[in-house]
Amino acid sequence: MQNIRKYGFFLVTGIRWFLYLLACVFILFLSLAFTDIPYYWYHGYAEDNHSLVGEADFIIVMSGNDFPSSDALEKIYLVSKIKQKRADTKLILAFPSLDENLIMQDSVLFKNFGIANSNLIISAKGYNTVTQVESIISENDLSNTNVIVVCNYEQTLRTLACFRKRSRANFFAVHNIEKPFSPELLSPEQNNSPFYSLQIRYNFWNYLIYQIKAMREYIAIQYYSYKNWI
Repeated sequence: MQNIRKYGFFLVTGIRWFLYLLACVFILFLSLAFTDIPYYWYHGYAEDNHSLVGEADFIIVMSGNDFPSSDALEKIYLVSKIKQKRADTKLILAFPSLDENLIMQDSVLFKNFGIANSNLIISAKGYNTVTQVESIISENDLSNTNVIVVCNYEQTLRTLACFRKRSRANFFAVHNIEKPFSPELLSPEQNNSPFYSLQIRYNFWNYLIYQIKAMREYIAIQYYSYKNWI
């Protein structure tokens, strides 16, 4: 009975301290959302000093979602806007469990985006960034080529590091990120009401999301470094 009380005391104390820690982190995240720190933290993951010389031989679209999905369609649209590509540039779609027959059924979609079916390469064996990269490199000779990688904004550094560790190609990242519009478009003229603060209505929530994505990416980078994947 005494041991049960002892273990019960340690269990309750541990849960209490865990809840205290969780509350402190929650308060810290809420406080930082009123500053510009989340913005610079989030955007810092997309900084890269490499530049693309010439036109792309390959364009690789990285996604953790299947096709079709909003993320996949947005990235394919982004591919259609890339100027540094030739008519024979190969497009590698790295989507998990991608069905090649499904792509052929949506051939009209790719044609509307100016993408020929003959240039499509399906890579559907990977289930995370590093396995997707290894699958792409094992199936395609990227040596001494120009490669544009289309990926999520905050995953730029990790994705490029995975490629550069395994291939000597010249990799350059293009990412999809939302473009904010002018806050003046949301605010009526001479509205001084404290309840109409755009800082709270938009920036606060956007910065809170930035923190979550940045923290997730920080943990992923540490894990990839620990596994010696990057």
